[in-house]
Amino acid sequence: MIVNLKKFLQDIYFVSKLTGTKNKKKRIFLSILFLFLAFGSDIVIIIVIASLFQNANLTDIFVIQFFIENIYLLPVVVVLRQVFSYLDVLNTFSLKFDVEENLRVYLLNEVFDKGNFSIGDAYHFMNSFALSVGAFYHSLTSFLASIIQLSLYAGYLIYSDFQTLGILIIGAAVLYLPTKFFTKKGRTYAHLNWEAERDYNAHLQKVLENIFLIKLLHKVNEEIETFRKILKRFYKAHLNNQKVGTLTTSFPTFATYFLLSILLAFFNYAKVFTLDFIGILVRLFQEFSKLNKNIMLVSNNHVVIKKLYELVDNKTNIYKQNFSVVASEKKAISFRGVSFKYFNSEVEIFDDLNLNIEKNKHTIITGPNGSGKSTLLGLSAGLLFPQKGKIVSYSNKFGYVGVTPLIISGTLRDNLVYGNSKNIPDKDLIAYLEKFQVFNESAGNNLDNVVNNKILSSGQLQKISFIRSLISDVDILLLDESTSNLDENSRKLIFDLLKKSEMTIINSTHNHQDFDYDNQLKIVIENEKRLVIPS
Repeated sequence: MIVNLKKFLQDIYFVSKLTGTKNKKKRIFLSILFLFLAFGSDIVIIIVIASLFQNANLTDIFVIQFFIENIYLLPVVVVLRQVFSYLDVLNTFSLKFDVEENLRVYLLNEVFDKGNFSIGDAYHFMNSFALSVGAFYHSLTSFLASIIQLSLYAGYLIYSDFQTLGILIIGAAVLYLPTKFFTKKGRTYAHLNWEAERDYNAHLQKVLENIFLIKLLHKVNEEIETFRKILKRFYKAHLNNQKVGTLTTSFPTFATYFLLSILLAFFNYAKVFTLDFIGILVRLFQEFSKLNKNIMLVSNNHVVIKKLYELVDNKTNIYKQNFSVVASEKKAISFRGVSFKYFNSEVEIFDDLNLNIEKNKHTIITGPNGSGKSTLLGLSAGLLFPQKGKIVSYSNKFGYVGVTPLIISGTLRDNLVYGNSKNIPDKDLIAYLEKFQVFNESAGNNLDNVVNNKILSSGQLQKISFIRSLISDVDILLLDESTSNLDENSRKLIFDLLKKSEMTIINSTHNHQDFDYDNQLKIVIENEKRLVIPS
Protein backbone atom coordinates (compact mmCIF):
# COMPACT_ATOMS: atom_id res chain seq x y z
CA MET A 1 0.00 0.00 0.00
CA ILE A 2 2.78 2.46 0.98
CA VAL A 3 4.80 1.48 -2.11
CA ASN A 4 1.78 2.03 -4.38
CA LEU A 5 1.06 5.39 -2.75
CA LYS A 6 4.70 6.44 -3.19
CA LYS A 7 4.64 5.40 -6.85
CA PHE A 8 1.37 7.26 -7.36
CA LEU A 9 2.82 10.46 -5.88
CA GLN A 10 5.91 10.06 -8.09
CA ASP A 11 3.64 9.78 -11.12
CA ILE A 12 1.80 12.97 -10.14
CA TYR A 13 5.12 14.81 -9.83
CA PHE A 14 6.26 13.37 -13.17
CA VAL A 15 3.15 14.58 -15.02
CA SER A 16 3.33 17.93 -13.22
CA LYS A 17 6.92 18.50 -14.32
CA LEU A 18 6.32 17.32 -17.88
CA THR A 19 3.28 19.49 -18.59
CA GLY A 20 4.88 22.60 -17.11
CA THR A 21 1.54 24.13 -16.12
CA LYS A 22 2.02 27.00 -13.69
CA ASN A 23 0.73 27.09 -10.10
CA LYS A 24 -0.80 23.58 -10.22
CA LYS A 25 -0.48 23.02 -6.45
CA LYS A 26 -1.99 26.42 -5.65
CA ARG A 27 -4.86 25.85 -8.04
CA ILE A 28 -5.60 22.40 -6.63
CA PHE A 29 -5.52 23.84 -3.11
CA LEU A 30 -7.82 26.67 -4.23
CA SER A 31 -10.40 24.19 -5.56
CA ILE A 32 -10.26 22.24 -2.33
CA LEU A 33 -10.83 25.49 -0.41
CA PHE A 34 -13.82 26.41 -2.58
CA LEU A 35 -15.36 22.97 -2.08
CA PHE A 36 -14.65 23.09 1.64
CA LEU A 37 -16.57 26.37 1.84
CA ALA A 38 -19.37 25.04 -0.41
CA PHE A 39 -19.93 21.94 1.68
CA GLY A 40 -19.51 23.86 4.90
CA SER A 41 -22.40 25.93 3.60
CA ASP A 42 -24.27 22.67 2.98
CA ILE A 43 -24.02 21.74 6.65
CA VAL A 44 -25.23 25.18 7.70
CA ILE A 45 -28.19 25.00 5.29
CA ILE A 46 -29.22 21.49 6.40
CA ILE A 47 -29.04 22.22 10.13
CA VAL A 48 -30.72 25.64 9.89
CA ILE A 49 -33.62 24.16 7.88
CA ALA A 50 -33.88 21.19 10.27
CA SER A 51 -34.08 23.59 13.23
CA LEU A 52 -37.21 25.15 11.74
CA PHE A 53 -39.02 21.79 11.93
CA GLN A 54 -37.70 20.70 15.32
CA ASN A 55 -38.03 22.69 18.50
CA ALA A 56 -34.62 21.71 19.77
CA ASN A 57 -31.14 23.13 19.98
CA LEU A 58 -29.45 21.00 17.32
CA THR A 59 -25.91 22.27 17.81
CA ASP A 60 -23.75 24.49 19.95
CA ILE A 61 -21.34 25.29 17.11
CA PHE A 62 -21.06 29.08 17.14
CA VAL A 63 -21.20 29.65 13.36
CA ILE A 64 -24.27 27.47 12.85
CA GLN A 65 -25.96 28.90 15.95
CA PHE A 66 -25.36 32.38 14.55
CA PHE A 67 -27.25 31.56 11.33
CA ILE A 68 -30.07 29.86 13.26
CA GLU A 69 -30.53 33.06 15.24
CA ASN A 70 -30.26 35.17 12.07
CA ILE A 71 -32.41 33.08 9.75
CA TYR A 72 -32.76 35.96 7.27
CA LEU A 73 -29.12 35.30 6.26
CA LEU A 74 -29.99 31.79 4.97
CA PRO A 75 -30.50 32.98 1.34
CA VAL A 76 -27.04 34.60 1.51
CA VAL A 77 -25.52 31.23 2.51
CA VAL A 78 -27.33 29.54 -0.40
CA VAL A 79 -25.96 32.15 -2.84
CA LEU A 80 -22.45 31.79 -1.41
CA ARG A 81 -22.64 28.01 -1.79
CA GLN A 82 -23.48 28.47 -5.48
CA VAL A 83 -20.61 30.94 -5.91
CA PHE A 84 -18.10 28.60 -4.24
CA SER A 85 -19.25 25.66 -6.38
CA TYR A 86 -19.01 27.76 -9.54
CA LEU A 87 -15.50 28.99 -8.70
CA ASP A 88 -14.40 25.42 -8.04
CA VAL A 89 -15.67 24.23 -11.44
CA LEU A 90 -14.07 27.23 -13.16
CA ASN A 91 -10.75 26.67 -11.43
CA THR A 92 -10.54 22.88 -11.96
CA PHE A 93 -11.52 23.04 -15.63
CA SER A 94 -9.10 25.90 -16.19
CA LEU A 95 -6.34 23.71 -14.74
CA LYS A 96 -7.49 20.73 -16.83
CA PHE A 97 -7.45 22.75 -20.06
CA ASP A 98 -4.04 24.29 -19.28
CA VAL A 99 -2.57 20.84 -18.70
CA GLU A 100 -4.09 19.59 -21.97
CA GLU A 101 -2.82 22.63 -23.87
CA ASN A 102 0.76 22.26 -22.61
CA LEU A 103 0.77 18.51 -23.15
CA ARG A 104 -0.52 18.83 -26.72
CA VAL A 105 2.20 21.36 -27.53
CA TYR A 106 4.76 18.99 -25.98
CA LEU A 107 3.41 16.05 -28.00
CA LEU A 108 3.36 18.01 -31.26
CA ASN A 109 7.00 18.92 -30.69
CA GLU A 110 7.74 15.23 -30.15
CA VAL A 111 5.92 14.27 -33.37
CA PHE A 112 8.02 16.79 -35.32
CA ASP A 113 11.23 15.91 -33.51
CA LYS A 114 10.97 12.12 -33.51
CA GLY A 115 10.90 10.14 -36.69
CA ASN A 116 9.00 7.08 -35.50
CA PHE A 117 5.41 8.20 -34.90
CA SER A 118 2.69 6.91 -37.18
CA ILE A 119 0.00 9.42 -38.15
CA GLY A 120 -2.59 7.34 -36.30
CA ASP A 121 -0.58 7.26 -33.07
CA ALA A 122 0.25 10.96 -33.34
CA TYR A 123 -3.43 11.81 -33.76
CA HIS A 124 -4.37 9.55 -30.83
CA PHE A 125 -1.76 11.04 -28.51
CA MET A 126 -2.70 14.59 -29.45
CA ASN A 127 -6.38 13.99 -28.73
CA SER A 128 -7.49 11.10 -26.52
CA PHE A 129 -4.16 10.91 -24.70
CA ALA A 130 -4.04 14.61 -23.84
CA LEU A 131 -7.69 14.52 -22.75
CA SER A 132 -6.98 11.60 -20.40
CA VAL A 133 -4.02 13.34 -18.75
CA GLY A 134 -6.10 16.50 -18.33
CA ALA A 135 -8.92 14.41 -16.86
CA PHE A 136 -6.39 12.82 -14.49
CA TYR A 137 -5.66 16.20 -12.93
CA HIS A 138 -9.35 17.09 -12.83
CA SER A 139 -10.30 13.82 -11.11
CA LEU A 140 -7.31 14.09 -8.77
CA THR A 141 -8.53 17.50 -7.59
CA SER A 142 -12.06 16.14 -7.13
CA PHE A 143 -10.67 13.12 -5.25
CA LEU A 144 -8.78 15.30 -2.77
CA ALA A 145 -11.83 17.54 -2.38
CA SER A 146 -14.04 14.49 -1.69
CA ILE A 147 -11.76 13.44 1.16
CA ILE A 148 -12.06 16.93 2.68
CA GLN A 149 -15.83 16.87 2.30
CA LEU A 150 -16.11 13.43 3.87
CA SER A 151 -14.01 14.61 6.78
CA LEU A 152 -16.27 17.62 7.20
CA TYR A 153 -19.52 15.63 7.24
CA ALA A 154 -18.09 12.81 9.34
CA GLY A 155 -16.59 15.29 11.77
CA TYR A 156 -19.94 16.95 12.35
CA LEU A 157 -21.75 13.64 12.87
CA ILE A 158 -19.14 12.41 15.35
CA TYR A 159 -19.19 15.78 17.13
CA SER A 160 -22.98 15.72 17.46
CA ASP A 161 -23.17 12.04 18.44
CA PHE A 162 -19.98 10.09 19.14
CA GLN A 163 -21.79 6.77 18.60
CA THR A 164 -21.95 7.73 14.93
CA LEU A 165 -18.28 6.78 14.68
CA GLY A 166 -19.23 3.11 14.84
CA ILE A 167 -21.76 3.52 12.03
CA LEU A 168 -19.17 5.28 9.89
CA ILE A 169 -16.55 2.59 10.49
CA ILE A 170 -19.04 -0.16 9.58
CA GLY A 171 -20.12 1.78 6.49
CA ALA A 172 -16.52 2.29 5.35
CA ALA A 173 -15.77 -1.41 5.91
CA VAL A 174 -18.83 -2.43 3.87
CA LEU A 175 -17.82 -0.12 1.02
CA TYR A 176 -14.12 -1.02 0.96
CA LEU A 177 -14.19 -4.36 -0.86
CA PRO A 178 -16.77 -3.37 -3.53
CA THR A 179 -14.83 -0.15 -4.16
CA LYS A 180 -11.55 -2.03 -4.54
CA PHE A 181 -13.14 -4.61 -6.85
CA PHE A 182 -14.90 -2.07 -9.07
CA THR A 183 -11.82 0.17 -9.25
CA LYS A 184 -9.63 -2.73 -10.37
CA LYS A 185 -12.19 -3.75 -12.98
CA GLY A 186 -12.55 -0.16 -14.14
CA ARG A 187 -8.79 0.17 -14.61
CA THR A 188 -8.75 -2.99 -16.74
CA TYR A 189 -11.57 -1.72 -18.93
CA ALA A 190 -9.95 1.71 -19.16
CA HIS A 191 -6.82 0.10 -20.58
CA LEU A 192 -8.85 -1.89 -23.10
CA ASN A 193 -10.80 1.25 -23.99
CA TRP A 194 -7.57 3.22 -24.51
CA GLU A 195 -6.16 0.57 -26.87
CA ALA A 196 -9.46 0.22 -28.76
CA GLU A 197 -9.68 4.00 -29.24
CA ARG A 198 -6.10 4.06 -30.55
CA ASP A 199 -6.96 1.36 -33.11
CA TYR A 200 -10.12 3.24 -34.06
CA ASN A 201 -8.20 6.48 -34.70
CA ALA A 202 -5.51 4.68 -36.70
CA HIS A 203 -8.03 2.84 -38.88
CA LEU A 204 -10.19 5.92 -39.44
CA GLN A 205 -7.14 7.95 -40.44
CA LYS A 206 -6.06 5.22 -42.88
CA VAL A 207 -9.50 5.02 -44.48
CA LEU A 208 -9.95 8.79 -44.85
CA GLU A 209 -6.48 9.30 -46.30
CA ASN A 210 -7.00 6.52 -48.85
CA ILE A 211 -10.69 6.97 -49.57
CA PHE A 212 -10.21 7.31 -53.34
CA LEU A 213 -7.90 4.34 -53.56
CA ILE A 214 -10.26 2.17 -51.50
CA LYS A 215 -13.11 3.02 -53.86
CA LEU A 216 -11.00 2.42 -56.95
CA LEU A 217 -9.93 -1.01 -55.70
CA HIS A 218 -13.51 -1.91 -54.67
CA LYS A 219 -12.54 -2.43 -51.03
CA VAL A 220 -15.33 -0.31 -49.53
CA ASN A 221 -17.39 -3.18 -48.06
CA GLU A 222 -14.29 -4.84 -46.62
CA GLU A 223 -13.08 -1.61 -44.98
CA ILE A 224 -16.53 -0.84 -43.56
CA GLU A 225 -16.75 -4.33 -42.04
CA THR A 226 -13.29 -3.93 -40.46
CA PHE A 227 -14.33 -0.52 -39.19
CA ARG A 228 -17.48 -2.00 -37.65
CA LYS A 229 -15.44 -4.67 -35.81
CA ILE A 230 -13.08 -2.04 -34.40
CA LEU A 231 -16.03 0.09 -33.30
CA LYS A 232 -17.69 -2.89 -31.61
CA ARG A 233 -14.53 -3.55 -29.63
CA PHE A 234 -14.23 0.12 -28.71
CA TYR A 235 -17.84 0.50 -27.57
CA LYS A 236 -17.79 -2.82 -25.74
CA ALA A 237 -14.85 -1.65 -23.62
CA HIS A 238 -16.48 1.75 -23.19
CA LEU A 239 -19.79 0.19 -22.13
CA ASN A 240 -18.07 -2.12 -19.62
CA ASN A 241 -16.28 0.90 -18.21
CA GLN A 242 -19.60 2.72 -17.86
CA LYS A 243 -21.20 -0.30 -16.14
CA VAL A 244 -18.45 -0.49 -13.55
CA GLY A 245 -18.47 3.29 -13.09
CA THR A 246 -22.23 3.34 -12.51
CA LEU A 247 -22.04 0.55 -9.94
CA THR A 248 -19.10 2.20 -8.19
CA THR A 249 -20.80 5.58 -8.01
CA SER A 250 -24.28 4.42 -7.02
CA PHE A 251 -23.41 1.69 -4.49
CA PRO A 252 -22.71 3.92 -1.41
CA THR A 253 -25.92 5.92 -1.90
CA PHE A 254 -27.89 2.73 -2.46
CA ALA A 255 -26.40 1.13 0.67
CA THR A 256 -27.25 4.22 2.76
CA TYR A 257 -30.86 4.43 1.65
CA PHE A 258 -31.28 0.67 1.97
CA LEU A 259 -29.86 0.65 5.51
CA LEU A 260 -31.97 3.66 6.53
CA SER A 261 -35.12 2.07 5.10
CA ILE A 262 -34.52 -1.11 7.14
CA LEU A 263 -33.83 0.85 10.35
CA LEU A 264 -36.90 3.03 9.87
CA ALA A 265 -39.23 0.22 8.71
CA PHE A 266 -38.32 -2.54 11.16
CA PHE A 267 -36.54 -1.03 14.17
CA ASN A 268 -38.49 2.17 14.80
CA TYR A 269 -35.41 4.37 14.49
CA ALA A 270 -37.58 7.29 13.40
CA LYS A 271 -37.77 8.39 17.05
CA VAL A 272 -33.99 8.23 17.43
CA PHE A 273 -32.78 9.96 14.27
CA THR A 274 -33.09 13.72 13.97
CA LEU A 275 -33.69 15.49 10.67
CA ASP A 276 -30.24 17.06 10.69
CA PHE A 277 -28.65 13.66 11.43
CA ILE A 278 -30.43 12.01 8.49
CA GLY A 279 -29.65 14.96 6.19
CA ILE A 280 -25.94 14.96 7.04
CA LEU A 281 -25.74 11.14 6.90
CA VAL A 282 -27.30 11.04 3.45
CA ARG A 283 -24.94 13.79 2.23
CA LEU A 284 -22.02 11.91 3.78
CA PHE A 285 -22.71 8.75 1.81
CA GLN A 286 -23.46 10.76 -1.31
CA GLU A 287 -19.92 12.01 -0.90
CA PHE A 288 -18.81 8.40 -0.56
CA SER A 289 -20.38 7.88 -3.99
CA LYS A 290 -18.43 10.83 -5.38
CA LEU A 291 -15.28 9.57 -3.71
CA ASN A 292 -15.73 6.16 -5.33
CA LYS A 293 -16.28 7.82 -8.69
CA ASN A 294 -13.19 9.98 -8.29
CA ILE A 295 -11.08 7.01 -7.17
CA MET A 296 -12.13 5.18 -10.32
CA LEU A 297 -11.52 8.21 -12.56
CA VAL A 298 -8.07 8.80 -11.06
CA SER A 299 -7.26 5.10 -11.49
CA ASN A 300 -8.61 4.93 -15.05
CA ASN A 301 -6.88 8.07 -16.25
CA HIS A 302 -3.71 6.96 -14.47
CA VAL A 303 -3.47 4.22 -17.13
CA VAL A 304 -2.11 6.77 -19.62
CA ILE A 305 0.74 7.77 -17.31
CA LYS A 306 2.54 4.54 -18.23
CA LYS A 307 2.28 5.58 -21.88
CA LEU A 308 3.62 9.00 -20.95
CA TYR A 309 6.70 7.33 -19.44
CA GLU A 310 7.17 5.47 -22.74
CA LEU A 311 6.99 8.77 -24.62
CA VAL A 312 9.69 10.27 -22.41
CA ASP A 313 11.84 7.14 -22.86
CA ASN A 314 11.38 7.55 -26.61
CA LYS A 315 12.58 11.15 -26.26
CA THR A 316 15.94 9.90 -24.98
CA ASN A 317 16.45 7.75 -28.09
CA ILE A 318 18.21 9.96 -30.61
CA TYR A 319 17.60 8.56 -34.07
CA LYS A 320 18.23 11.76 -36.05
CA GLN A 321 21.88 10.86 -36.36
CA ASN A 322 20.91 7.88 -38.51
CA PHE A 323 19.97 10.22 -41.36
CA SER A 324 22.54 12.51 -42.93
CA VAL A 325 23.05 14.67 -46.01
CA VAL A 326 26.37 14.30 -47.87
CA ALA A 327 26.66 16.45 -51.01
CA SER A 328 29.33 14.19 -52.51
CA GLU A 329 27.18 11.06 -52.24
CA LYS A 330 27.19 9.22 -55.59
CA LYS A 331 23.68 7.93 -55.20
CA ALA A 332 20.61 10.05 -54.57
CA ILE A 333 19.77 8.09 -51.42
CA SER A 334 21.49 5.10 -49.84
CA PHE A 335 20.04 2.74 -47.23
CA ARG A 336 22.67 0.85 -45.24
CA GLY A 337 21.45 -1.84 -42.85
CA VAL A 338 18.30 0.12 -42.06
CA SER A 339 15.78 -1.20 -39.52
CA PHE A 340 12.66 0.71 -38.67
CA LYS A 341 9.49 0.31 -36.61
CA TYR A 342 6.98 2.84 -35.38
CA PHE A 343 6.79 3.95 -31.76
CA ASN A 344 4.67 1.70 -29.58
CA SER A 345 4.78 -1.11 -32.16
CA GLU A 346 6.52 -4.48 -32.17
CA VAL A 347 6.28 -4.84 -35.95
CA GLU A 348 9.49 -4.20 -37.88
CA ILE A 349 8.49 -2.39 -41.07
CA PHE A 350 11.99 -2.84 -42.50
CA ASP A 351 14.82 -4.97 -41.17
CA ASP A 352 18.45 -4.64 -42.33
CA LEU A 353 17.41 -2.88 -45.54
CA ASN A 354 20.17 -2.12 -48.06
CA LEU A 355 19.13 -0.04 -51.02
CA ASN A 356 20.37 2.61 -53.47
CA ILE A 357 18.22 5.12 -55.35
CA GLU A 358 19.76 6.60 -58.49
CA LYS A 359 20.34 10.32 -58.97
CA ASN A 360 18.24 12.19 -61.51
CA LYS A 361 16.18 9.09 -62.24
CA HIS A 362 12.49 8.34 -61.85
CA THR A 363 12.13 5.43 -59.41
CA ILE A 364 8.75 3.78 -58.92
CA ILE A 365 7.82 2.09 -55.61
CA THR A 366 5.04 -0.47 -55.82
CA GLY A 367 3.48 -2.90 -53.35
CA PRO A 368 0.20 -3.83 -51.70
CA ASN A 369 -1.64 -1.66 -49.17
CA GLY A 370 0.20 -1.57 -45.86
CA SER A 371 3.48 -2.80 -47.34
CA GLY A 372 5.39 0.32 -46.27
CA LYS A 373 5.58 2.43 -49.45
CA SER A 374 4.81 5.70 -47.66
CA THR A 375 7.14 4.71 -44.83
CA LEU A 376 9.95 4.21 -47.36
CA LEU A 377 9.29 7.70 -48.71
CA GLY A 378 9.40 9.14 -45.19
CA LEU A 379 12.70 7.43 -44.46
CA SER A 380 14.15 8.62 -47.77
CA ALA A 381 13.45 12.26 -46.88
CA GLY A 382 14.54 12.12 -43.24
CA LEU A 383 10.97 12.56 -42.04
CA LEU A 384 11.23 9.21 -40.29
CA PHE A 385 14.44 8.01 -38.65
CA PRO A 386 15.56 4.37 -38.51
CA GLN A 387 16.39 2.79 -35.16
CA LYS A 388 19.38 1.05 -36.75
CA GLY A 389 21.50 1.62 -39.82
CA LYS A 390 22.21 4.74 -41.85
CA ILE A 391 20.39 6.67 -44.56
CA VAL A 392 22.47 9.10 -46.62
CA SER A 393 21.01 11.63 -49.07
CA TYR A 394 22.95 13.81 -51.47
CA SER A 395 20.54 16.74 -50.90
CA ASN A 396 18.10 18.09 -48.32
CA LYS A 397 15.99 19.94 -50.93
CA PHE A 398 12.88 17.76 -51.02
CA GLY A 399 9.47 18.31 -52.52
CA TYR A 400 6.37 16.26 -51.78
CA VAL A 401 3.04 15.70 -53.51
CA GLY A 402 0.60 13.32 -51.86
CA VAL A 403 -2.93 12.09 -52.34
CA THR A 404 -4.11 14.74 -49.84
CA PRO A 405 -1.90 17.79 -50.54
CA LEU A 406 -1.29 20.44 -47.90
CA ILE A 407 -3.46 23.51 -48.42
CA ILE A 408 -3.29 26.25 -45.82
CA SER A 409 -6.07 28.75 -45.12
CA GLY A 410 -4.74 31.73 -47.03
CA THR A 411 -4.38 33.24 -50.48
CA LEU A 412 -3.49 31.31 -53.60
CA ARG A 413 -0.08 33.01 -53.50
CA ASP A 414 0.47 31.91 -49.89
CA ASN A 415 -0.18 28.31 -50.87
CA LEU A 416 2.08 28.35 -53.92
CA VAL A 417 5.09 29.81 -52.07
CA TYR A 418 4.52 27.99 -48.76
CA GLY A 419 7.94 26.97 -47.41
CA ASN A 420 9.79 28.75 -50.21
CA SER A 421 12.50 31.20 -49.14
CA LYS A 422 12.89 32.69 -52.63
CA ASN A 423 11.01 35.73 -53.89
CA ILE A 424 8.96 34.35 -56.80
CA PRO A 425 7.48 37.05 -59.11
CA ASP A 426 3.71 36.93 -59.49
CA LYS A 427 4.02 36.60 -63.28
CA ASP A 428 5.96 33.35 -62.83
CA LEU A 429 3.32 31.99 -60.47
CA ILE A 430 0.54 32.88 -62.90
CA ALA A 431 2.50 31.28 -65.74
CA TYR A 432 2.64 28.02 -63.79
CA LEU A 433 -1.08 28.20 -63.03
CA GLU A 434 -1.81 28.64 -66.71
CA LYS A 435 0.60 25.90 -67.75
CA PHE A 436 -0.98 23.44 -65.30
CA GLN A 437 -4.47 24.62 -66.27
CA VAL A 438 -5.42 24.82 -62.58
CA PHE A 439 -8.46 26.99 -63.28
CA ASN A 440 -10.76 26.99 -66.28
CA GLU A 441 -11.16 30.79 -66.20
CA SER A 442 -8.43 33.42 -65.93
CA ALA A 443 -10.20 34.98 -62.93
CA GLY A 444 -9.21 31.92 -60.93
CA ASN A 445 -5.54 32.84 -61.37
CA ASN A 446 -5.92 35.89 -59.10
CA LEU A 447 -3.17 35.27 -56.55
CA ASP A 448 -5.03 37.23 -53.88
CA ASN A 449 -8.00 34.83 -53.94
CA VAL A 450 -8.45 33.04 -50.61
CA VAL A 451 -8.49 29.27 -51.14
CA ASN A 452 -8.94 26.18 -48.97
CA ASN A 453 -9.49 22.46 -49.44
CA LYS A 454 -13.27 22.97 -49.47
CA ILE A 455 -13.51 25.23 -52.49
CA LEU A 456 -10.78 23.55 -54.57
CA SER A 457 -11.22 20.20 -56.26
CA SER A 458 -8.89 17.33 -55.36
CA GLY A 459 -7.22 17.69 -58.77
CA GLN A 460 -6.61 21.41 -58.23
CA LEU A 461 -5.10 20.64 -54.82
CA GLN A 462 -2.59 18.24 -56.39
CA LYS A 463 -1.70 20.68 -59.18
CA ILE A 464 -0.98 23.45 -56.64
CA SER A 465 1.17 21.01 -54.70
CA PHE A 466 3.14 20.13 -57.87
CA ILE A 467 3.69 23.81 -58.66
CA ARG A 468 4.86 24.43 -55.09
CA SER A 469 7.52 21.75 -55.47
CA LEU A 470 8.68 22.82 -58.93
CA ILE A 471 9.15 26.52 -58.09
CA SER A 472 11.21 25.54 -55.05
CA ASP A 473 13.89 24.02 -57.31
CA VAL A 474 13.89 20.80 -55.34
CA ASP A 475 16.48 18.13 -56.06
CA ILE A 476 14.37 15.19 -54.92
CA LEU A 477 10.64 14.98 -55.52
CA LEU A 478 8.58 12.52 -53.49
CA LEU A 479 5.27 11.43 -54.99
CA ASP A 480 2.68 9.43 -53.04
CA GLU A 481 -0.32 8.54 -55.23
CA SER A 482 0.21 12.08 -56.47
CA THR A 483 -1.85 11.85 -59.67
CA SER A 484 -4.77 9.80 -58.37
CA ASN A 485 -7.14 12.79 -58.54
CA LEU A 486 -6.05 14.17 -61.93
CA ASP A 487 -7.78 13.79 -65.26
CA GLU A 488 -5.98 12.22 -68.22
CA ASN A 489 -4.91 15.54 -69.81
CA SER A 490 -3.51 16.80 -66.52
CA ARG A 491 -1.61 13.55 -66.00
CA LYS A 492 -0.07 13.81 -69.48
CA LEU A 493 0.93 17.41 -68.85
CA ILE A 494 2.62 16.58 -65.54
CA PHE A 495 4.28 13.43 -66.91
CA ASP A 496 5.81 15.49 -69.73
CA LEU A 497 7.13 18.03 -67.23
CA LEU A 498 8.62 15.28 -65.08
CA LYS A 499 10.37 13.73 -68.08
CA LYS A 500 12.05 17.05 -68.91
CA SER A 501 13.17 17.69 -65.34
CA GLU A 502 16.53 16.66 -63.93
CA MET A 503 15.10 15.92 -60.51
CA THR A 504 15.39 12.65 -58.67
CA ILE A 505 11.83 11.36 -58.47
CA ILE A 506 10.72 8.71 -55.99
CA ASN A 507 7.16 7.75 -56.80
CA SER A 508 4.93 5.54 -54.65
CA THR A 509 1.96 4.38 -56.69
CA HIS A 510 -0.39 1.52 -57.46
CA ASN A 511 -0.57 2.50 -61.12
CA HIS A 512 3.05 2.30 -62.24
CA GLN A 513 1.96 1.59 -65.82
CA ASP A 514 0.82 5.23 -66.10
CA PHE A 515 4.38 6.52 -65.71
CA ASP A 516 7.47 6.54 -67.89
CA TYR A 517 10.05 5.59 -65.27
CA ASP A 518 13.66 4.41 -65.07
CA ASN A 519 13.69 2.02 -62.10
CA GLN A 520 11.18 0.07 -60.06
CA LEU A 521 11.32 -1.03 -56.42
CA LYS A 522 8.76 -3.64 -55.49
CA ILE A 523 7.88 -4.20 -51.82
CA VAL A 524 6.71 -7.73 -51.03
CA ILE A 525 5.71 -9.26 -47.71
CA GLU A 526 7.02 -12.74 -46.92
CA ASN A 527 6.53 -14.34 -43.49
CA GLU A 528 5.52 -10.93 -42.07
CA LYS A 529 8.81 -9.43 -43.33
CA ARG A 530 8.99 -6.71 -45.99
CA LEU A 531 11.50 -7.11 -48.78
CA VAL A 532 12.37 -4.38 -51.27
CA ILE A 533 13.18 -5.99 -54.61
CA PRO A 534 14.63 -3.94 -57.52
CA SER A 535 13.09 -4.88 -60.85
